[in-house]
Amino acid sequence: RRKRLEEINKKLVILFNKEFSLTLPKNYKLHERDKTKKAGTYSFMFRKVSSQDKKRLLAAEFEKLDGVQLLAEIERLALKRKQYENRGQDSDAGLALELLTSAANSGLKRGVITKDQIKNVLFDKVKGDRPL
Repeated sequence: RRKRLEEINKKLVILFNKEFSLTLPKNYKLHERDKTKKAGTYSFMFRKVSSQDKKRLLAAEFEKLDGVQLLAEIERLALKRKQYENRGQDSDAGLALELLTSAANSGLKRGVITKDQIKNVLFDKVKGDRPL
């Protein structure tokens, strides 16, 4: 069993490094001994965060950004949404759109960005008005 866990660990480290642009060392352990259960029981150290919790955390982060930083974040989220759509990852694209909307609303509400600035970020004027 432990051998299988090691193999799963190796594959997950490779996947995380590749898909999430992380730089975890090859021997990084994603699991630990679960001290609340019987000896020899291991569990992974990461936990899934619900999308609602993630949205709330990120929305709070948007409040800390100034106008320039917020516009850069809106552009990054728009590009992410486009990438997810191109890969057929509709739920991820939907989450990116929700976060983009939250970031835009945060900036508009605080008066640090305008609707025109958001439009300029979302519509690439150089490439023929193609929306992101």
